[in-house]
Amino acid sequence: MSTRLANLFSRNQGSPGQNRERREDWSYEDGFVEGWKLIAGDRAAIPKTPAAPSALTGLALYKTGLLHGVEAGKKRKGII
Repeated sequence: MSTRLANLFSRNQGSPGQNRERREDWSYEDGFVEGWKLIAGDRAAIPKTPAAPSALTGLALYKTGLLHGVEAGKKRKGII
């Protein structure tokens, strides 16, 4: 796991770039976009975010979105 990705998971407050203070404010879409940008780059066009899993909330939802975004970015670049 990259250092940048590990740092995202270890943060206690605020999602990257958005300074959110409550975990309830983190969304699957935020995580997906951040994960996509980690792999594809900050200037890459962001694809439509897939539907979020309904059983998750807060930080777990964000982390799941982040991982799905990383996977999607790797597929786009042919890494997976």
